This record gives sequence, C-alpha cells and structure tokens, in this order.
Amino acid sequence: MKRALVIRNIVDLNAEPRFHAERKSQLLFGERVSIHAEREGYSEIEQVDGYRGWAPTLALCEISESDWKRLDEAFTLRVCSPVAEVFTDSDAPVPPYFLSYGSIVYPAPADEQDSKAAERIEIASPDSLKRWIRSEDVTPVPQRPTDLAVFSDNVLLAGLQFLGVPYLWGGRSSLGLDCSGLTQLVCSLNSVELPRDSADQRNCGKEVARDDLLPGDLVFSEGHVVIYMGEDLVLHASQREGGVTVSSYSPDKPSYRKDLDEGFQFARRLV
Repeated sequence: MKRALVIRNIVDLNAEPRFHAERKSQLLFGERVSIHAEREGYSEIEQVDGYRGWAPTLALCEISESDWKRLDEAFTLRVCSPVAEVFTDSDAPVPPYFLSYGSIVYPAPADEQDSKAAERIEIASPDSLKRWIRSEDVTPVPQRPTDLAVFSDNVLLAGLQFLGVPYLWGGRSSLGLDCSGLTQLVCSLNSVELPRDSADQRNCGKEVARDDLLPGDLVFSEGHVVIYMGEDLVLHASQREGGVTVSSYSPDKPSYRKDLDEGFQFARRLV
C-alpha cells in the first residue's frame, strides 16, 4: 500500500475512477491518504478517518512510509480563513494559489523561517519551490474542548464565516459545502473529529432532548444535519436554499423551515 499527500487545494473524491462519477467528498491540501489501487489516472484512496473514494493521481504526491509516520507526529497548522493566499518570496501567487479553510499546513523548520516570520509562515512543500502563507490565515488546532460554551462559540463563529457559500453535493471546502461537510469542517478545527457523512455523525456524542438543546448541538432530520444556534435558529448548508444559511424552527419567523421543524428526529451534543 502506498502513502501520499494531497498537493492541490481542493480535489474531488469520486465514487468511481472517472471524471463524471458521483462526487462523494473532497480532499484538501496537506491531507495524508493511503493508496489502495490505481486505474486510468485515478487512485483509490483512503483518508485517515477511513473514508474512501477515487481521486486524480496527479493531485497526490507519493511519500515514504517513514515520512508518513514522521508527519503523523509533525506539528501542523490549519487554515482558519475561508480562503488563504499562497505566494512566493516576491509575494507573487504560486500554485496551488490558495488554500481552503481546514487545509493542513506543515510549517518549514523554525531555522528556515525568514525575518518576516511574524507576518508569514513558510510551508514545507514536497517539491523545491518555496511557498508562504500569511500567519493570520492559520492556527494550531486546540486541545479537545471540555467547556461546552467555549466550543459552541468557536463552532458558531467558524460556521458563520460560510454564510452564502454555495451548496455542493459532496462539498467540503469554502467554495462549496454540503450539510455534513460544513459540520465536519467547523468541528475539526475545534478538535472534535466527525465522520464525513451525516448518517455516521448521528452516532457521535450523546443524545439530548429537543427541550434541552444548547448552541453547538447537532440536530438531525432525514438525510440532513444542522448546527443549533439558540433561540430556535440553526446554521446549515441547505440544498433547497442553495447554500449555507440560517433557518428557524419558529413558525412566526421569516426564516421558518417547516420541513426541519416537523422533521426533527434527534440531537447530539459533542462536548
């Protein structure tokens, strides 16, 4: 079995090894994957959470088993801005040009960082080209939260950055999201790792009654997941409304969604 790093900013993960196959999810720059098979320019890959699909082989850079293990312990940063520019020493844009929220960045060793390190960070790259990213666009992933209020605030602040981002089936980036892609992304940057699909996210955390909902809880209806915001409001990536939006369970509100209100199944608290 081969190991690889994702070297493009956003890569579709398809159900089959062809361009027009169903998009199951997306890979982001810096993710590590295992390669199980190769066919017609595509690689069947497995993400570290076990999710599998087919990605273009050219979007991957093969690494050794020893490098895989080394990166497993390496210090990483995550992109925390919806979009972060990637540039060269002359401040000119350079491939992959930008990184999406949630992308993994491996900083170059401290002794290789330049005098502008307070403003920018050099990215360790598999090729010889030097790349930088602005310091304000990345953050270390914090320790797993134990305080529900802090977790809720951080998740909602992260999620609200994506208001208006288009709905995209299988989307997992700041250019397009589906419902479980949104919840997985914003929770991962708050050290709560969720499975990719809402059907599996239903088993995370502990169940809470509707009357006991608190901000940050995940609420499930048939084939859909939303983030409860408080005061009967929810944040979600909605196919019906074309993107990330805020809806309400209250019939007297303009943003009322009868289907979500009456289709309420159960809620899960992650912290």
